[in-house]
Amino acid sequence: GYRGIGFKSVAGIASRVHLISGDLEATFDRELTRRDVGGDGDTPLIRIPHAMALNGESQVLRHATDLVQSGFNTVFILDGLDRIAVEEELVAFDSDYLIFLRNVEGVDIATPTGQSRYSCARQPAKEGLTISTTSPTGTMKWWVTQQHGTAAACLMDNGIPVALKGDQAYAHAFLPTQEITGLGLRLNADFSTDPSRTRIVLDDVTERCIVQCVSLLSDLTMGAIKTDDSFARGLIAAVTPTVDINLIGLQRKRFSTELISIWADRLRELTAGIDLAPRWIPTQDASALGGRKGIAGRVLPHPSAEGSAKPGALPALLQAIGKRPLPHAAAASAVLEGGMSIDANAQTVALAVRN
Repeated sequence: GYRGIGFKSVAGIASRVHLISGDLEATFDRELTRRDVGGDGDTPLIRIPHAMALNGESQVLRHATDLVQSGFNTVFILDGLDRIAVEEELVAFDSDYLIFLRNVEGVDIATPTGQSRYSCARQPAKEGLTISTTSPTGTMKWWVTQQHGTAAACLMDNGIPVALKGDQAYAHAFLPTQEITGLGLRLNADFSTDPSRTRIVLDDVTERCIVQCVSLLSDLTMGAIKTDDSFARGLIAAVTPTVDINLIGLQRKRFSTELISIWADRLRELTAGIDLAPRWIPTQDASALGGRKGIAGRVLPHPSAEGSAKPGALPALLQAIGKRPLPHAAAASAVLEGGMSIDANAQTVALAVRN
């Protein structure tokens, strides 16, 4: 294990835990701890190890001993299980739990109602891994890339990244938490979590992890802006904020608000030399505005513009981070320099008439 996160999480489903690992045998029990320490307050389950409380003749202990003798290094015995909580955990489990667990290839879950198999196959791919996860409900493909202890996972469709819906883009502390990233992809890092490992705690460790995630996202975005192929456009869509950044300052501070605040600022830096055309400029004419009088740098079509060319993912990203379109006067002046489509000239005349 790592940092005891998985072990501590059993406190949510069991009232007593017995552990056999090599020569170590121990029991974790609130009542035993309360008896030894004293006090009537809330007593944590996973704090103080006690001598093995199971009787040597216990059938459960004999079965655990058989497991050790058959080759298992460590055996946990969860006593006093909350059946409803266990059933809820098993129902919630899916193959996407395995995305960032590099040493786990499969999980078998056996219940009185049947058995389910969840698997994860990893293959080297473009600057990362292609991961195929399989569950009783089907197969999903992911592209995972990592840097400095953090990782990002994009859902794939025919080899192209696809932005996840906001409520499916979870942050992982190796296993998925209940926190969303506010983007169209999943992020994994060594975030601090509460004992249930479902909520991310905003401490110094998490803040450092957020900065590292932004660094990873920055590298992905810079490469995608330069490449501009179908894979890059899918990636741009996945790193685009799915939340309204104008409302972040009014919301309760949590993981997604901290991540998006920093990420939006970084995106503004990365796209400082790129402008949006006004909505009335046809999509096929937007790029021709760049470099004309009063307009420096690259110009992209407005996400809602009409025309013969598709706006693509980058304009939507610019709009999401609050990029304002070029002033109407500057765009109209550029069109009048010539070389634009009939539609662009017609829209310019219409704008002049309206004003």
